[in-house]
Amino acid sequence: LLIGALAVAVAALALVIPRLADMIMATVNAVGIVVALSYALTALAAAARFRSLLREDWRQGVRAVVLPALSALALLGLGGYLGWSFYTSADHFEVSADNGWFLLTTPLVMIVSGFVAAGWAKYVRRSPYFRTGEGTDADAPQLLSTPN
Repeated sequence: LLIGALAVAVAALALVIPRLADMIMATVNAVGIVVALSYALTALAAAARFRSLLREDWRQGVRAVVLPALSALALLGLGGYLGWSFYTSADHFEVSADNGWFLLTTPLVMIVSGFVAAGWAKYVRRSPYFRTGEGTDADAPQLLSTPN
């Protein structure tokens, strides 16, 4: 209910204040590149994980490998096109909702911050995830059991 109320408040403010609407639209466009990349990488990971199905059962192989791979290519193409259109829409950087370089910088900062967090977890915290690989295999019995 709280999130819904906040969404209604932001939507109402967007109708009253056009600049806020511009910033929300800019945020949605910038985050779109990150979401496209995330879903594309997930689809490629699924295709790589289930690639053996292509030899075992072609119907399941098409659903689990070919369709995700094609979807990933489409998402990478759309994300690349959106990034290219941002890049070519402006000739200088300006912190503005309609500046393409600003819109392209926002997702790049988001992606770089993820690499920084992963580097911190690996090299500073020395997370066991990076040393042992525990928690990465969906077929592991301990991951499939439900906690008491």
